[in-house]
Amino acid sequence: MIRQTVILLTALTSVGWATATRGPDAGGYTATDSAVYSFVDISGTGASVLGGVDDGVAPLIVPFSFQFYGNAYTMVCASSNGALYFITSASACAGINDFSNADLTVASPAGNLPALLPFWSDLTFQVAGAGAVSYQTVGSPGTRRFVVQWTNAYPAGSSSPVTFQAILFEGSNQILFQYQTVDLGVGNAASNGGLATVGIANAGGLASGQQIEWSYDAAVLGNSVALSFAPTTPTSCAGNITVQVTVTRGGFAFNEGTQRFLQTITVTNSSAAPIVAPFYLVLDGLSANASLANATGVTVCQTPGSPYITIFTSGTLTAGQAATVQLQFANPTKAGITYTPRILSGAGTP
Repeated sequence: MIRQTVILLTALTSVGWATATRGPDAGGYTATDSAVYSFVDISGTGASVLGGVDDGVAPLIVPFSFQFYGNAYTMVCASSNGALYFITSASACAGINDFSNADLTVASPAGNLPALLPFWSDLTFQVAGAGAVSYQTVGSPGTRRFVVQWTNAYPAGSSSPVTFQAILFEGSNQILFQYQTVDLGVGNAASNGGLATVGIANAGGLASGQQIEWSYDAAVLGNSVALSFAPTTPTSCAGNITVQVTVTRGGFAFNEGTQRFLQTITVTNSSAAPIVAPFYLVLDGLSANASLANATGVTVCQTPGSPYITIFTSGTLTAGQAATVQLQFANPTKAGITYTPRILSGAGTP
C-alpha cells in the first residue's frame, strides 16, 4: 500500500524549534509542544504487560476518574501499537486490530473508540531486546498521575526501538505525551514519528470535529520532546447551592451481581424559592479506595477533579420538593467510603 505522508513542519529559529499549537477542536482541546519534558521512567518500577507480544492489547484500571471529552473513565485499553483507548469494560479491549495507523482527518482510530495516540504505528515487542508496556500511578490522591510507558518497542522493519509514554493527570484531565527515544537515525523511515499517527480523538471525532491530529506519517517528533493536550478552561461555572438544600444519604448496599456498593441520595430544597436545574451532586474528597462507577464526569470548576453525577437536567426544584439519585461505587478493598457532598445548579460547567 502506498502511504501518503502529511508534512507538518515547525519553524526553526535561532534558539531552537518555535512553539507549535493545534486546536482548539470542537471539544475544546488544545495541544502544544511547549510542555516541559520530564520523563517519568517506570520501566523498572511499574507493572508490565504485553512483553513478547505483537499486535496485543491489555485492559488497565485507572485509579481515579479521568474525564475525556466530557465523559468519565476508569479503564483504558493499552495497545502494543502505541495507542490507548478509553473503555468502560474489559471486554471492549478484546479484538482490537490497530497495527495499521491512519490519518485522523479521513479515518477513525480502531473501533472508533475514544483514543490517545502517542505513537500509533506498527510496533512489536516480539523481537530480541524488546521491552513491554509498563503502567504505574504516581503522586498523592487529588493530584495523581497515571503513567503508561512503551519501552523498547520496535517499529516494523526497524533494527532500533522507540521509548515513549502517555500520562493522565488527575483533576486537570491533562494528557502528556513524552518521547525519550524516537530519533532512530538517518535512513530509518520510522524515525521521529515518520510512520506514526500522533494525536487524540473522541468516539465519532471524525464527524464531530472532536479530535486533534498532531502529525501523520511525519518525522516531526524528537528525543526529549513533550506534547500536552488539555481541555479549555470553562468561562462559566455552575453555582454552589449546598446551603439551599438538605442532603440525606441512605446506607450502603452491596450488589453481588455488579460488585458495586449502592447508595441513594435525596436532595431536598430547604429554601423558600424554587431552584432551577440542572442539578449536580459532587463528591468532594472521595476516599482513595473507591471510585464513582456511574459518574457523569469530574468537576473542572471550584474544586477540580471531584467526581459528580447529574441529578436531573431540566425543570425546577420547588420549596420542599426532593429529588433522588443512586450512586454506584467500585470499591475492590471493601473499605469504608467517605466523601463530602456538594450540590451545584444552573447553567455552566460543574
